[in-house]
Amino acid sequence: MDTFPYESWEEAIADADGTTGYFTWAQSDMSVVLAILGIILAVLWMVWLTRNESQHLAHCSIELDEKWGI
Repeated sequence: MDTFPYESWEEAIADADGTTGYFTWAQSDMSVVLAILGIILAVLWMVWLTRNESQHLAHCSIELDEKWGI
């Protein structure tokens, strides 16, 4: 399926006047914004995962202490 409306890239570039045309992630600051958001979300997810695992292990530790009397 070919959805590119131009015959060549040169025609597409000539048709764009700087305010219209194709939006590409590589030519805009939006890629930087998305990268920063991705990094922030990844760090927040890792913090949540670490805290959740810590709580889970602490809970299991308490249950094992009660079960075995250690």
